[in-house]
Amino acid sequence: MSSATVKTHLRHIYEKCDTHSRADILDLLESSDLDDVSQDEGRNGTQQ
Repeated sequence: MSSATVKTHLRHIYEKCDTHSRADILDLLESSDLDDVSQDEGRNGTQQ
């Protein structure tokens, strides 16, 4: 995978999360309720 592809994917992730950096993403994850994440995984049909 090229570095340009990685940058593009990261940019899309930042846009979807309304953030601008990796630190912002980590802050968002740390402040989120992990129980909600587990429930979302179950709804998508994935197993933990």
